[in-house]
Amino acid sequence: EGKAPNDYKFLCFNGVPKIILVNVDKSSVMKQAFFTTKWELMPISRFDNTEKASNIEKPKNLKEMINVAKKLSQGIRFVRIDLYSIPEVKFGEITFYPGGGIKIFKPIAWNKKIGDLIEI
Repeated sequence: EGKAPNDYKFLCFNGVPKIILVNVDKSSVMKQAFFTTKWELMPISRFDNTEKASNIEKPKNLKEMINVAKKLSQGIRFVRIDLYSIPEVKFGEITFYPGGGIKIFKPIAWNKKIGDLIEI
């Protein structure tokens, strides 16, 4: 359709995907939203230059995407696994320090909540 596909970024903690960041319309004005793995919208934002996305449909193969993220993140304390659904699952990248490790979540209380998911 001439647009970039939705970018599904799985925040994984010790091999368990916990949070999904979805970027939409990366080729124009990017929008994003955070979801649980049960596709529940979370009250988090990350970047100032993006709009909060609304009504992002759950991908038909979300369960498969979660399984791929689990496999790729096994044995790692924290990693972000990026996947696409076009319509089959495609690998994007593995990121150990999203945002260079310095970008913050908003509201600010979510920085501690997400940080507490990392077992040290």
